[in-house]
Amino acid sequence: MGSGNSAPAAFDYAAQLANDKTAQSVEVGGQDEKDCTPTRRAKGWENKMLKYLREEEDGGYKTIWAAFQRGVKKYPKANMFGTREYEGEGKRGDYVWESFEDVNKKVTSIAAGLAKLGVKPEANVGILSVNRAEWAEFALALYGSSMKCVPLYATLGDGAVEFIMNHAEIEVIATNKEEFKKLVKTMGKLPKLKTVIMFDYYEKYGNKHEALSESDEKMMGEGVQIVGLSKLMSMGDTDFTLPVPTEKDVAFIMYTSGTTGVPKGAVITHGNLMAACASVPFIVDLNEKDVHISYLPLAHIFETIVHVAFYGIGGAIGFFQGDVKYLTDDMKALHPTFVPGVPRVFGRMYQRVFSGAKEKGCAKNALFKRQYELQTTRIREGKPRDQFSDDKVFTPIRKQIGMDKVRVILSGAAPCPPYLIEFLRVLTGASVLQGYGMTETAATISVTLSSDINVGHVGPPLPQCEVKLRDAPESGYLHTNTPPTGELLVRGANIFQGYYKDEAATKDCLTEDGWLCTGDVARWNPNGTLSIIDRKRNIFKLPQGEYVAAEKIEIEYGKAPIVAQIWVYGNGFKSFLVAVVVPAMDATQKFCQEKGWWPAAAPGGAKVTVGSPEFIKDYKHVWEHHHAELKAELMNNLNAHSSSLKGFEKIKDVIVETDITPLNMGFTEENECMTPTFKLRRIPLVKKYHEKLKKLFADNGEAGSPDEKWPGVDK
Repeated sequence: MGSGNSAPAAFDYAAQLANDKTAQSVEVGGQDEKDCTPTRRAKGWENKMLKYLREEEDGGYKTIWAAFQRGVKKYPKANMFGTREYEGEGKRGDYVWESFEDVNKKVTSIAAGLAKLGVKPEANVGILSVNRAEWAEFALALYGSSMKCVPLYATLGDGAVEFIMNHAEIEVIATNKEEFKKLVKTMGKLPKLKTVIMFDYYEKYGNKHEALSESDEKMMGEGVQIVGLSKLMSMGDTDFTLPVPTEKDVAFIMYTSGTTGVPKGAVITHGNLMAACASVPFIVDLNEKDVHISYLPLAHIFETIVHVAFYGIGGAIGFFQGDVKYLTDDMKALHPTFVPGVPRVFGRMYQRVFSGAKEKGCAKNALFKRQYELQTTRIREGKPRDQFSDDKVFTPIRKQIGMDKVRVILSGAAPCPPYLIEFLRVLTGASVLQGYGMTETAATISVTLSSDINVGHVGPPLPQCEVKLRDAPESGYLHTNTPPTGELLVRGANIFQGYYKDEAATKDCLTEDGWLCTGDVARWNPNGTLSIIDRKRNIFKLPQGEYVAAEKIEIEYGKAPIVAQIWVYGNGFKSFLVAVVVPAMDATQKFCQEKGWWPAAAPGGAKVTVGSPEFIKDYKHVWEHHHAELKAELMNNLNAHSSSLKGFEKIKDVIVETDITPLNMGFTEENECMTPTFKLRRIPLVKKYHEKLKKLFADNGEAGSPDEKWPGVDK
């Protein structure tokens, strides 16, 4: 398995950032509270914060519907939504496109059909599906009808679907055939549900397998009608007039991931969304020639904001097939120019690129490492890229993964480690930005500037908001530190209205004067940018008095090629840290083949595909029969990636999790250990591994005591 996949040259990112004094944000006013830093805004926006998209055009666009209509008016014939045509036997062909004009007609027909069904403005209407053109079209119909969109992740478990449907009192929901099964499972538990709209056969896509049958129409039993989207579009009045929204109307009730408990519904208005989009033209030069690959869940605010931004500029959005296993194939068919992503996706790309170079032999691997280091150095120094490196090394890799036309990459949803940002810059030659935000801020608080070569930060506040840091004395994060640290508070037109039916949770995070308490711990850098350095509730204190930030440690160990997933655990009653590790399938196979442990294929048999049921069976077999040897190699691999950690931050032992999915995940939404945005759900993890953790600590000399507490397990 080895440890040779790390970046080829160490570099002090923090020192480079600390030495940059070019201000990207400025203080406004004085220090209004004794335990906070002065408030800061983006440089150039000291006297005004943005509220609307393109305010220079007749005061700006104040609703999602208005932004969409801008695209329809200015770019009627331009490609808007692309879907890969179905060719039968599970194969997909080229992208087929619908223009802005086409989509506008479909959206109006959907809205007219909903009105004919008796769905009123301000109704809560659900969408349960993977990303697809019909998802976005149905949502646009809701926006234009002043209805509230309640999106549900396609990967949610049955319990979460039931909770959200009932909490939001959803009477009408749109879904596809696959996710429809979840609704069938909850039959009898959704008293408010009256109508299910099914995304069905559309000739242009060739998706005959999704045609609505008579048996489908009866699956929910009496009292719930099933209506195909095609039928819905034919039901409405031809002279229907949309009851278009205002900026104060609610666009979404978007349920958060629920990392610490049941999901909470964030109430987000059209005005909130448009304030979030307002700064896009000032951050990145998107235009009607740009192409976006839509694969991050539309039920998450990050992807939603990207869509709304593309509606306004006339850009094209191509949808993935619905399975991230085929994302590279989709990107090669689409050739996107704009690629959003999350650290987990980019992390796997990093591991595969470095592992792929190593597998090509010593000479090619040495060439790759030399050119990677050369290109990295030039980027760090702000010099032009080396053309030989691009021509001989990086351009071929880009073409292999469909990123040959990418010009902008935006990482969000979780902090992206510096080495990953740098890797993406080296590999693609694109402008690589890191954004920071949350559902409650309509995805936006800060974004790095394309001109900034530093990494390890998330940029200055965006022009629609202002930020200050408040002391978190229990963890030593103070505004008097050098540089200042504390819990990040943000205020602006993008801040949500509160949590649906949860006044207590709303009061807990929103102050009377409009500040949102994010729960994230940040640092003001000398150049006025922000670095997210911790999460208040992810910090714990060891009995010897040391504070531990689990996420930072997980990022470091996550660089190891053996690691597919890792969760680091400790508490105030144990003097050291442990972890649960999901070993990477490909690294496990390679090491075992070298040792002669991997089951041999039958004579004349087909090669077993990575991630297939047969492969996973072999994976579990080697871990069961060579557990001690493999665990020793795993620990060696982890130790090789711990040099940046302090002694008390290093894990002493691990639990190995080999019960995995075809995507190499042991922590999933189904077992409630991960959110749809790939964030660990720490309390459910403690509950799942509680007994094994107790034994692991005991095996390492720290048996349980009568007075010890296990947060998340003990009340």
